[in-house]
Amino acid sequence: MLELVKESQNMLRQQNAQLLERLSTLDEEIACHYREVEKLVTAVIQTEGLLQEVVKRQATHHEALIISLQNEREKLQSRITAEAIDDDAIATFNTFASKIQPLLSMATFEERREIVRQLGLSFEMHVDESIQQLHVLWNVYQFKLSVNGWDGVTSFRNGG
Repeated sequence: MLELVKESQNMLRQQNAQLLERLSTLDEEIACHYREVEKLVTAVIQTEGLLQEVVKRQATHHEALIISLQNEREKLQSRITAEAIDDDAIATFNTFASKIQPLLSMATFEERREIVRQLGLSFEMHVDESIQQLHVLWNVYQFKLSVNGWDGVTSFRNGG
């Protein structure tokens, strides 16, 4: 299962490539506007009267653009973060699952339920054309468990 999750993680990274590119562009735009604001602050200090007011308005405009770009960046970053699982999370999940697997046969129903809760798994039963499948959901991954075992990663819960 670990290999399936890593493979899916790579698929998500590829799908998120455009989002990551947009994040990079946003970072460049934000840095550019910060540089403009710094120049304008220097200009405000060196000017007086009407010209100073014009420069202040320009600085205010750049500050508003920075805020807007930062908001867009935060939304994109949270979207990527929600969809991605880092290597540490996968390793932690795998370690926990490996340690707990030998104990499952002796665990009570309540203990098994607690293990499932700690793993962050959820399940859905599907019947298609009289074939029963158990869909195991973990984070953005969905695995179909059939009589023959793991079929592999079949889709992402987030629709990707």
